Amino acid sequence: MRLTNKLATIILLSTSSCIPALGLSRAAIQREINTRAAALDTMRHQLLDGPNERSPGESVDKFLTTFVQMKPKETPTAYDVRVNRYVSITVARSRALAGLLIPSSGAGDPPYSATAWKEIRKLQTYLPQSANRLRAAMTVAQRTGKPLDAAPLVTLINLELAGYQALRDARPAVK
Repeated sequence: MRLTNKLATIILLSTSSCIPALGLSRAAIQREINTRAAALDTMRHQLLDGPNERSPGESVDKFLTTFVQMKPKETPTAYDVRVNRYVSITVARSRALAGLLIPSSGAGDPPYSATAWKEIRKLQTYLPQSANRLRAAMTVAQRTGKPLDAAPLVTLINLELAGYQALRDARPAVK
């Protein structure tokens, strides 16, 4: 197993536990939120801020659109390895919000937290669908020998970045 697959597996396992809706303290819920946000942030750094990857100031969309193109003198095997690494990490990262139960809002909750939880709820629906579309696009690219269509990768990474931002703003409900 390659190092990136091991890392993706470790992060997936560390983010797949479920927050029970009842019985956890605010501190325990906040730790779970922080763990999931950290997993998303770690992978964000791996994918977008690694050495020789994205240029300073380059948009995520532009970087990914360029990234999925075959580089000059790159073999099909090298291309598959490079792109598969990103797809594997991105799909594993999409599971970071899975199983996270959304607490009901309390009277003392700040409005930004309620907005964040609403966004997380929405993303829990969109992320698996988007990950499936990316996997399907990768399968098509591998079967046809053509470069990966950037759109599913761009969509999934942008959803994950939105999830990271929402987790940063989410707070345990005040009872």
